[in-house]
Amino acid sequence: MAALPWTPDSVARAATVSVQAASLDISLAAAQRDAIGQPFHAKSGIATRFTVWDGSPDTLRKVESRGGRRWTLVLMEDTSVPEACAADLMVHAFPGGGDTAAGCGWAALQVRTILAWDRGRLDTPPNWTDFWDVARHPGRRALRRDPRTT
Repeated sequence: MAALPWTPDSVARAATVSVQAASLDISLAAAQRDAIGQPFHAKSGIATRFTVWDGSPDTLRKVESRGGRRWTLVLMEDTSVPEACAADLMVHAFPGGGDTAAGCGWAALQVRTILAWDRGRLDTPPNWTDFWDVARHPGRRALRRDPRTT
């Protein structure tokens, strides 16, 4: 940003514009506002507004379809970028670059699936068969809310 040729006129125009950024958690959005948004505003005069979203491509579709103010930047998982790009929910701004062939962007988060267990209840590390065997291993289980990476 420091290399951009800012003039008083461009700063005045920028004051009427803002960057709309969507993050995945309220605490993360606050940290991003402090670490990125405020310094960017100080240098450019362009305000950065952070909102929190659930990370779902369906939510991105709703924001896009409602018109009006759209998000400029979206923090999303690596598995969501290709889907959102293929659905034309993102601008193809990086031809030949980015994480997708269409050049829609770079994923900021990676998702990994792990098995965690209570060592006091199981003698050996569990596997997926144990995970689903609720008769032998009663108790709570948790999975992400959509089928990605499963």
